[in-house]
Amino acid sequence: KMRNITLILSLVMGFALNAQIYYYLPPAPGNPGGLNADDEYPAGGGLDASWTSILAGGNTTPVWSPAQNVPFTFKFNNITETQYKVSSSGVLTFATGNSTAAPSTTPAVIPSSSIPDKSIMVWGITGSGSNDNIVTKTFGTAPNRQHWIFFSSYTMPGNASAWTYWSIVLEETTNNIYIVDQRNANGTLSATLGIQVNGTTAYSVAGSPNVGHLSGADATAADNFYYAFLEGPQPQRDMAGVSVNLANFLTLSSAPYDVEAEFKNLGTATITSADINYSINGGATVTQSLTGLNIASLASATLTHPTQWNPTAGNYNVDVWLTNLNGGAYEKP
Repeated sequence: KMRNITLILSLVMGFALNAQIYYYLPPAPGNPGGLNADDEYPAGGGLDASWTSILAGGNTTPVWSPAQNVPFTFKFNNITETQYKVSSSGVLTFATGNSTAAPSTTPAVIPSSSIPDKSIMVWGITGSGSNDNIVTKTFGTAPNRQHWIFFSSYTMPGNASAWTYWSIVLEETTNNIYIVDQRNANGTLSATLGIQVNGTTAYSVAGSPNVGHLSGADATAADNFYYAFLEGPQPQRDMAGVSVNLANFLTLSSAPYDVEAEFKNLGTATITSADINYSINGGATVTQSLTGLNIASLASATLTHPTQWNPTAGNYNVDVWLTNLNGGAYEKP
């Protein structure tokens, strides 16, 4: 007999909030949180009509969009921001009253005097093509929504036939910022990816201003990569769930099953021990200690619970999570 198992992985992330401090995580595959499943096409040329255009194409000289409202409470550098504007050269700023001209399409090391305070950037793209649009859409439900600012069918400077798709994503509650590398073809990009708090404080992806694409030409999220920027100093002990490695349909004759999940170490300390836990349909927690681990900072590992699961016929939610990292609690705000 085949029975469906619905898998839910509890994701736990902790970070301390401090003014003017961010850290970023190496690129991860897909879209952050999996909320955005829309295909990546030009506005009016295949993109879902639920997206809203805030700046049309044809901008041979960089310009700013009109100011836009942030659709939920969002803090940048631990300060609530309610509006933003975006340039056709790939820069989003919360300093909507700043009269600085839109940055050129030539990226530079940050901090830069060309960039306003309170900015996020995929600096080095251009909205010069006629169908180059900046469009927005909010995904998810409160209090876990994401607001996407999508550079749809943008152009690589100096090569009108080379196109590139990127998004800047603001996340509710966590205040996480994501930069998503989505799609490209026909050229090589050099960009600055990062955050500029002010004229003296900025955080950029290694390789800026010459960061290139990791994505391919696929119009789905299958070949996407994203960079995550988190507030606060990187904690010593922090772990995020990546996936639960159980099939959606299991045969009872094959029971009992290993409960296996992949985790990513988001802390600075190498994880050498942890308690692994699982719960079925919100029931009692099954906990076992794991020792002899060696999960370096920002590395991932697949861990198996020593206690197998032996279900009867039915539908199940399976939660898997880690606690007691290196004998201590997660570092939370």
